[in-house]
Amino acid sequence: GSLLGTCSRALFYPDWAGADVGCIDDGNEPAYMTDNSMYYMFSQLADCCQEHYSWNYDSCVGVSKNANNGLYYPDFRSNTDHVCRNDGGQPPYMNDSASHWMHDTLKECCNTNYLWNYANCIGSTPGSTPGSSPTPGSTPTPGSTPTPGSGLYYPDWLGNDHVCRNDGGQPPYMTQNAPAWMHATLKSCCDTHYTWNYKKCMAA
Repeated sequence: GSLLGTCSRALFYPDWAGADVGCIDDGNEPAYMTDNSMYYMFSQLADCCQEHYSWNYDSCVGVSKNANNGLYYPDFRSNTDHVCRNDGGQPPYMNDSASHWMHDTLKECCNTNYLWNYANCIGSTPGSTPGSSPTPGSTPTPGSTPTPGSGLYYPDWLGNDHVCRNDGGQPPYMTQNAPAWMHATLKSCCDTHYTWNYKKCMAA
């Protein structure tokens, strides 16, 4: 909180005459703040931010822009990829409204923001463009990558039937991430990807 009898240069005050986005402690506070230090001068930055910049609290106290690093966000900056990323590069407004923009999983982010481009979004490697080579460590373990005609089932996002197939026609990203997309049985594939169209899927 605020303190009486402490050198004002060591105290934080709302920077209303400056950028007006946080509190500063440069000792240049106006006289009325010094005269009413109990209301305007604070020994702790967090107290000043809470009192005067609760709407911009995280930025005021200096929370890193990567506070939500590791979470997925829709990359609206790219007008061509239309995918979600988790590289910590989200704009400040997404950090400020993390409950709306930031997602725990790639699937959740794609489903919320890019349903119309779901297949490409869910197949993207976060931090890279769709179709690029998998990042080191993302390559499936030996023996897990199916080959065309191997008999494994995959969700056919590109077709209009909304079913699983085992014709070896899966897109490259499914082959590259076989544990997530390829299934040994039709039931497993339908259970995972087409519960809403299960009967038709199982009859495919």
